[in-house]
Amino acid sequence: MPCRSVAGVPLRELPGCRSNRLARRSLVSRQSRRLPTVAGTTYQVIVRGRFAPLGDEQRAALLARADEHDVYRARFTEEGTVTYERSLLGFTFRCLVPATGEDGEAVVTGRAEALAAAAVAALGAGHRDLTSVSTDLADIKVRRRAHP
Repeated sequence: MPCRSVAGVPLRELPGCRSNRLARRSLVSRQSRRLPTVAGTTYQVIVRGRFAPLGDEQRAALLARADEHDVYRARFTEEGTVTYERSLLGFTFRCLVPATGEDGEAVVTGRAEALAAAAVAALGAGHRDLTSVSTDLADIKVRRRAHP
């Protein structure tokens, strides 16, 4: 049934009305056009690495905190999160890195690797063999479902 004015209530005030959804969408797009644009972007970076050879005390300390660094607690934040498995072979560091227009991907991954090295050092371990993969969040396309 098409949405119509019911009992004097305008279309836009009827919840669930397709016209209401379209009106809200157009309002949001008009508002987003008014927002000032920032001359930068944000990168989502995943840094993978291996732990440097661990002593018995380091291994015991990392295993004691392994549940806090489970993959299910991983988040992309500006501070970053370190995850690792109980085998203690390698780790993954996820972070968001803000960048200006002049910053290239090498600069962004360099910052992320420095954050990863600091995070692993804060756990009391060393690192080696760092590799990084970065994605510009502006390049991610979201496909929205068409509503009937």
